[in-house]
Amino acid sequence: IRGHAAALVDGVVPEDDVPRPLSAIEGEAARLETLVADLLDLARLDAQRFDLDLAPVEPADVLDRAFDAMQAEALSREITFERGIDRLPATVTDESRVQRIVSNLLDNAIHWTPRGGTVRLEGHARPGGGFQASVTDTGPGIPSGEQERIFEPFQSRETPDGRRGSGLGLAISRQLARALGGDVRVESREGAGSTFVVEVPNRA
Repeated sequence: IRGHAAALVDGVVPEDDVPRPLSAIEGEAARLETLVADLLDLARLDAQRFDLDLAPVEPADVLDRAFDAMQAEALSREITFERGIDRLPATVTDESRVQRIVSNLLDNAIHWTPRGGTVRLEGHARPGGGFQASVTDTGPGIPSGEQERIFEPFQSRETPDGRRGSGLGLAISRQLARALGGDVRVESREGAGSTFVVEVPNRA
């Protein structure tokens, strides 16, 4: 951000090229904003000062919104993006937190899936109430020794497209799910893709 801004202030960017650094500044500012928000959320979760807004929600609608929000990203990466969401019972939970968890898992799967691969979102009812959502990808999979470590803050590896995230998305997703009384787990085999499952109980 500072480098692009300095170039603009110093007038070294040709007028025709100005949109490019401005676009870079906007994109990096948005990424920084997300990182700061994630750090604040993680701090609140660690301090157990995180409020939940519990209310009856329609889980299928929440999953559909998370899916629709990521569709353009999947398309731009030439990834087959699928969903199979059952009719799900109304569930008392925190709608925005659930959507954030699922969005994090979808974003993670899309960035770990090479071009031409597949990411699939499914939603199923849970025995005893609530529901579970699963996100399956055809990425490189996760070695068994790293499958718990990836849920620790700042654990980040380089994705197939050369991207390295903050290492906060999965950590926050698991802590949010546990704050809701559920959990996030991963089922994976190296070289055979991964499935992340979030369990969301009915908090009625």
